[in-house]
Amino acid sequence: MSTLSLPYREHAGPADVCCSLHYSPAARNHIQQAYLASAPSTATCCCTLHNNPLPKPLFGNDSTTILLSKESISSTKSESPAKDFTFWMIFFAVCITTLLVAIDLSIVSTALPTISEDLKAGELYVWVANAYVLASTSVQPLFGQAANIFGRRSLMIMSTVLFMAGSIFAGVSQTVMMMIAARTIQGIGGGGIITLGEIIVCDLLPLRERGQYTGLIAGTYAIGTIIGPVLGGVFVEQATWRWVFYINIPICAIALAIVIPFLKLTYNRVGTVSDRLKRVDWIGNFVLVAAVASILFALSYGGTKYVWTSWHIILPLVFGFIGLVLFAWIQNSGLVAEPTMPPQLFSNRTAVAIFAMAFVHGLLLLYVIYFFPVYSQAVLKASPIRAGVMLFPTATTIAPAAAAAGAVITITGRYRPLHFLGWTLMIIGVGLFPLLDRNSTTAAWVGYQALFGLGNGMVFNAMIPPLLASLPPSEVATATATWTFMRSFGSIWGIAIPSAIFNEKINSLSSTRLAGDLATQALLKNGEAYQHATAAFINSLAQPTQNIVIGIFVSSLRTVWFVAIAFAVLGLPISLLVRSLTLTDEYVSEFGIEDKKKVEGGMV
Repeated sequence: MSTLSLPYREHAGPADVCCSLHYSPAARNHIQQAYLASAPSTATCCCTLHNNPLPKPLFGNDSTTILLSKESISSTKSESPAKDFTFWMIFFAVCITTLLVAIDLSIVSTALPTISEDLKAGELYVWVANAYVLASTSVQPLFGQAANIFGRRSLMIMSTVLFMAGSIFAGVSQTVMMMIAARTIQGIGGGGIITLGEIIVCDLLPLRERGQYTGLIAGTYAIGTIIGPVLGGVFVEQATWRWVFYINIPICAIALAIVIPFLKLTYNRVGTVSDRLKRVDWIGNFVLVAAVASILFALSYGGTKYVWTSWHIILPLVFGFIGLVLFAWIQNSGLVAEPTMPPQLFSNRTAVAIFAMAFVHGLLLLYVIYFFPVYSQAVLKASPIRAGVMLFPTATTIAPAAAAAGAVITITGRYRPLHFLGWTLMIIGVGLFPLLDRNSTTAAWVGYQALFGLGNGMVFNAMIPPLLASLPPSEVATATATWTFMRSFGSIWGIAIPSAIFNEKINSLSSTRLAGDLATQALLKNGEAYQHATAAFINSLAQPTQNIVIGIFVSSLRTVWFVAIAFAVLGLPISLLVRSLTLTDEYVSEFGIEDKKKVEGGMV
């Protein structure tokens, strides 16, 4: 295969090869020279620099010789990879790792009391769950940026290994601090898996086809989140809580056995490892992690250990939001050469609206997952395992709705009707939740959840296509990572907001309805009600106290659902800001499945 080595002429070339964010000066010069030599005219640069002078080099060695084939500098547009055995093995690996991560997000909820007692966790018990959420959420943008710098394959393998290692350490933990450290490692791996899984699927398919496959991933994630508490209850009751973590090990091993031989994607390695490490936005990511940690600390202890007006809560919240503002400033200031969340991601109203939708969507999903079991256990007196099963109407409707939405998008190229219908169904479903009480029929709580699940699934899978259609193909990784971050960040608030409302209402009602029963009040007030929302606790109460306490739970949950309606309603006008864009069926990617013939013939 012939190569080109021409004297430098001028800054010209297609967007995907002359952008300084992905190539060193030496590489860009060679690419642009080759482009000028092969192009019929010297068209001006069309990259995102918009004809500005080249920014300062990201790499110091301008004399580096890089050999390029004419094929390697041609357009990245090509036919979509065949849906062969390699494709399906990669997709299967993405699905099973996504399922694992989703399960771990919620599986600890039913096992946490036993884990806390065994490890003598005390007030640190909350960080057994929060360490995972914090790590998983805050590293997602970092993995999005790193995917462009280091490629997808190595990061996916590293994320899976980290998740497996964290699971091993969590399973053998003898102290709560060891458990928190293990959950942090798990969270880092889980954040990478969630982000990279979405990115890899987008790499392998044209924009219009992606919905079918991301729908299956969305459904897998929803199912994992729902069955997590059930599995946690089964392991605690039938075996040991340590199997909550041990179960991940063989599944991670299977995923690695598939990923290592099959996940081979094209990737232009430019510069040394040291050069690539310098391109990572370490400053921005440090500020983002600190901001999320500060906010999570405040939300974890507000209304329980400290009142919301305490400086212990207000100060971390203020610092957290200041940190988010500082992060945004860093991304726009030019202080870092390659921002984690490039300003271009927020350059159009469609992208901004999708990010806002992802936040509200993630908030509502966790809202229902964490507080519907309070109703089923404290009001209907269901066991922990049955309470998990009673969430199945949500899971079993999200998955098919997401898959159906993907098929509709692929066939019609339209996604806005799915937004409108999805949010409307969620509004109706959540709007009916306040009607639930101890006399509600099975048909009622199944039907209300089904409406919510159908709407949630539709919206879940109809966000990525317009987001990526509104941005250049070079931003697939960063845009997808930002979308997953917003969804996960919304999930944090989806636990904190209803918890604050629930605890405040419980405190108020307990003082009035249990005025003469200080002992029972103490078991409900200041965050104790969620912990005691079990059939065992309710059945331990004598009449008429039992009926009064059930009434307190019903009234408090009703207020929680009223606020949920407001968030569901908010999603509808946000969706109106999303433009109707063309979803191309043309395959454009720099990270497709590696072509063995081209590799043997010589590539960059």
